[in-house]
Amino acid sequence: MELLDATGTVVRTAVRRDDALHESVELDVGGLEQGAHVLRIGHAGAQTFAAAGPLNVELLPTLR
Repeated sequence: MELLDATGTVVRTAVRRDDALHESVELDVGGLEQGAHVLRIGHAGAQTFAAAGPLNVELLPTLR
């Protein structure tokens, strides 16, 4: 998963977070400039589409 700015430049890349029960990624958006961004999501590694699990996207609230 990558976050792109309005010009298409990758400004953040997700970090893999695995534990015994879950496989997930974390994308830190702290310190980003305000404006439009695009979230690009794809499958990592050699997974095939048929073997991939469901995509569960969760937006966490902003804490200020």
